[in-house]
Amino acid sequence: MKIYGIDINIEDLSKSEKKIADFFCKNVKVIPYMTLHELSKEIKVSIATISRFCKSIGFSGFKEFKDYLKSTFEITPANKMESILDEINDKEAPSTIINRSINYLNNTSKNLSKEEFNKAINAILSAKNIYTFSPGPTESIADLFSFRLNRFGLNIRKIAKSGKEIFESLINITQEDTVIIFAFFKVLAESKVILDYAEKIGFKIILITDLIVSEMVDRSDIVLYVDRGEVWEFHSMVAPIALVESIIVAIAMKDEKKSLDKLNYLHELRKEYSSYLAE
Repeated sequence: MKIYGIDINIEDLSKSEKKIADFFCKNVKVIPYMTLHELSKEIKVSIATISRFCKSIGFSGFKEFKDYLKSTFEITPANKMESILDEINDKEAPSTIINRSINYLNNTSKNLSKEEFNKAINAILSAKNIYTFSPGPTESIADLFSFRLNRFGLNIRKIAKSGKEIFESLINITQEDTVIIFAFFKVLAESKVILDYAEKIGFKIILITDLIVSEMVDRSDIVLYVDRGEVWEFHSMVAPIALVESIIVAIAMKDEKKSLDKLNYLHELRKEYSSYLAE
C-alpha cells in the first residue's frame, strides 16, 4: 500500500493504524487543514496513535506530515478554479453550476438542525446588539443580513475583519449581545480571539460554517452548517446566502406585525420625500 508515494506494509498495521491509513488515503486535501485534535475526533483514534503512525512512515510527527502534504498538494485559488473548469469541460457552464448549487442547497437543508436554527433566531431577537464577523467573501453576505434586519429595527454592527482593529469592537460587546461568525474553510486567529472573549464575557456565538470538524464548532453556542463543496473545489456562496435569507424571513415571522409596520413606514417615508431625492 502506498500513501503519497510512501510504501506501507498493511499487514504490519494495527486496527487503529489501518483506520488512519484509510482516512489519509481518502482525504489528502483536507488533512493539511485539520488539527491533531480534530483528526483524532474524526477518525476516533487517540492523538498518540496518530503521532506514532506519522513517525512510522518517516515523519517527526503530524505537523511535519501536514507540511509535506501542503507543499505537495497545495490548494490555491487557481487550483480551485481549475477544478470547476475541468468538471465543466465541454458541458454547459450554467447548467453545471446550477446543478452543483442545487446539490449544495439540498445538503445544507438535510444537515441543518431545526433546533439550532430556532435557537439562532431566538438568540438574535433577544440580543441587545448583534455583531457580525465576516472576513473575505462573507462580507457581502453579512452586508445583506445587516441591510435586511436593520429594516426591522434590529441593531446590527460589524466587527473589524482582521488584526488588532477587532479589539475596537470587542470592548463594546456585552453579555446581552450575540455575535455571528462566518467561518469557512479554515479557522482564523481573529475567530479564536472572539471565541476566547465570548467565554470570558458570556455573550452568545452563532457560527455559520462549512466546517464539520473544528474547535470552533465545539466552542460555539449555536452552529448552522452550510455546504459549499469540498476544500479543494471552487466554493459556492449559494447555500450561505440561502441560510441568511431563511434567518431574515424567520425573524420577520416571529413578529409579523412589527416587521410589516416597519416596512410600511419605510414605504411611506420614501413617498413623502421622493421629490427631494433622485431615483
